[in-house]
Amino acid sequence: MKKQKAPKLSFLIFLILLFLFVIPLIINYSFKLKTKINFFIIEWNAGDALTFYGSIIGSIISILGVFLSIKYAQQNYLQDTLNKVLPYLSLEILEKKLIDPFSESIYSKIYNTAKSESVKKQEYKEIKLKKMYFIIKDGIITVKVGLNKEQMKLAERGGNVWIPGEKGEKILTNIPTFNVPIKIENVGNGAAISIRIGFNKKNITTNEKKYVKPLNLKIGDSIYLNFFCTDIKKNDLGEYILEFMYEDIYKNKYIQSYNISIEKNSDDTDRNQFVIEIESNQKRIN
Repeated sequence: MKKQKAPKLSFLIFLILLFLFVIPLIINYSFKLKTKINFFIIEWNAGDALTFYGSIIGSIISILGVFLSIKYAQQNYLQDTLNKVLPYLSLEILEKKLIDPFSESIYSKIYNTAKSESVKKQEYKEIKLKKMYFIIKDGIITVKVGLNKEQMKLAERGGNVWIPGEKGEKILTNIPTFNVPIKIENVGNGAAISIRIGFNKKNITTNEKKYVKPLNLKIGDSIYLNFFCTDIKKNDLGEYILEFMYEDIYKNKYIQSYNISIEKNSDDTDRNQFVIEIESNQKRIN
């Protein structure tokens, strides 16, 4: 960018020197020349010519100033118009209230008896998508609208589960599990249209990235996201990126991204940590 601006600045300085110094000197010098050709003999003097030239330059500068003022005002008006409908998505990590495994009845699970339950009549429903679960397993990311029974059990208990021992006793065991709930809310001045949410590994190409189907968020609307990973393998470790691509009502496109990593805990090599960078910059991409 600096290489492109340097020639423009040099050309501007050249024009200023030309119109303010070189041309007036030429005018002043030309009136000192004598000629026998009647066509070039004029009744003006150098002062009159320089005054006329100054008036022209002044008029051009005035017109240019008005033009630049109008252009600047139009740009400000356009920017103000965009700001009035500019959406912005905020990320908030939600608190979790885990189930205490000692509050559960262990013996009721050992001597569990089958109980008949009334079968609820299933009805077809169409509902607005409000939750998304990004499930990481063996380095592969899948998107679901909910967790299965076993996954939900681990999520609700922070990975603490009772497993049967060799003698039939129950042993409390911790299965390393990440369950990170976040809320995305439109806190901007306008609706976010055609939001595409992508959660992918950082080291893949743009063509390999996957995004969920588009959705819309009006001002104040929110959507729940959850990142779930259990029985963490080596393929699950690494850097990820959470991206939101959306438009305003004028079809201007924006992108927000958050860096996420699953890494080894420096204090305990047997455990891992899930790290999210909360801050994100909004970029306009068209």
